[in-house]
Amino acid sequence: MLAYQQYMRWFQAKVFTAYFIGLTTGLCLYMYEYARRMPGEYGLLVYGLTLSWMLVNWFGFRPRLMRQHNDQMNEIIEQLTQLANQLETGEKDSDQ
Repeated sequence: MLAYQQYMRWFQAKVFTAYFIGLTTGLCLYMYEYARRMPGEYGLLVYGLTLSWMLVNWFGFRPRLMRQHNDQMNEIIEQLTQLANQLETGEKDSDQ
């Protein structure tokens, strides 16, 4: 379970970052076609609002979701550790 926890931390750090960068790049390229048809001020406004929303997601929601997920994982690991300790204690008691 600890190996899974380490893997999830790596996954969150590396893969989510790569996913978000790819998503941002794709969205900006997709929006370019529509922003090109708009007057310059509106295109900049659309890009500015979209990138602002992405920053709010990256620095606001993402850390909170990662923290919640880590807290859940820590709770599960703690429960499994307690269960393993109970099983070890039960086996020692039954051997005597």
